[in-house]
Amino acid sequence: MNPITPAGLFAEAEKARPEQCACVYMGRSFSYSELAKMADSCARAFAAIGVHEGCRVMIYMPMLPQAVACFYGLNLLGASAVLIKDDADPAACIKDAGIRAIVTLDSLYDKLAGIPELPTTIIARPQDAMDGIRKLSYILRKGRKVEKIPEDYGLLNWEGFLLGGKALRGEYRAEAQSDREAAAIYDGGFTLITNGEAARGEGASRIMSIHRALIEGKRCVLSPQ
Repeated sequence: MNPITPAGLFAEAEKARPEQCACVYMGRSFSYSELAKMADSCARAFAAIGVHEGCRVMIYMPMLPQAVACFYGLNLLGASAVLIKDDADPAACIKDAGIRAIVTLDSLYDKLAGIPELPTTIIARPQDAMDGIRKLSYILRKGRKVEKIPEDYGLLNWEGFLLGGKALRGEYRAEAQSDREAAAIYDGGFTLITNGEAARGEGASRIMSIHRALIEGKRCVLSPQ
């Protein structure tokens, strides 16, 4: 594994401290080993829907565990995460960046629904990364405020997305090389992150601050907001 890519750096951190807490989300702790398995599952699932080396996938959601796992999973494939800033235009991003797929939250889908020829879209929910009583509590308190997306829209939910990856057989990794972008921040243009180094700008700081903390062995606290 390329040691200077984000996925390579995270793999080294995971090898050194597999059972240490990497991040906490809504009271649930994820060890380095668990987060690495999530990233691997995301890489396999992306490959199953046709994402490959050089592709760009839009991550249109807060920095939930799913977003972090997608970032590393895409890097394992040699694909790039395109992180869209809150005030950017999703339609313009899809057109300008050549987006192959989208990962978004159910609460944000209404901002994408009217876009013609929408790429393969995966719908995640905050509760997908919760467990037990916390998941139930969240659904009862907040879940009802999000209008349910009709099943005939042809979207992939998070569980179905990961399930598709489990059926994939054979080699699927083509990890990013040092001269490839790991992520792009869209705000009407691109700010690139390469070789695991930080890019400038507000959009870049969210994922790179998490990445830097993880490779330094620091625990990250993630929020659904």
